[in-house]
Amino acid sequence: GWLAKCYRERYPDENYETLDNGDWLWENRYIELDHTADYATFDYSNYDVVIISWPNYGDSSIEEVLKELPTGCLFLHCGESMRGCTGTDVMFDLLEEKFEHKHHLVNSITFSGLHDTWDLYIKL
Repeated sequence: GWLAKCYRERYPDENYETLDNGDWLWENRYIELDHTADYATFDYSNYDVVIISWPNYGDSSIEEVLKELPTGCLFLHCGESMRGCTGTDVMFDLLEEKFEHKHHLVNSITFSGLHDTWDLYIKL
């Protein structure tokens, strides 16, 4: 939620969506989002950038998200790598087959015990 808020402030006219699996957003009311969406059924055709943080481990709906993104769409992913605690193996297969990996953010803020990374992809 924090990244979405910062992005919206910096690029108010950019057409983007950020989706997070965490109900924690509503427990931490200091984080304000414009809205949340069910990322499995969301219409991505009008978006240039999609940010997904911590896709649920084993939840195949993330696979549908990747399939639905339009060509050229930037996809910013925060989570663990394959066989980690976020996403699915098929999700990582799709990223390898249908996306070009553009950037791996190093030195990002992290916390003890977390193995998340930030990676930027573009849909082919």
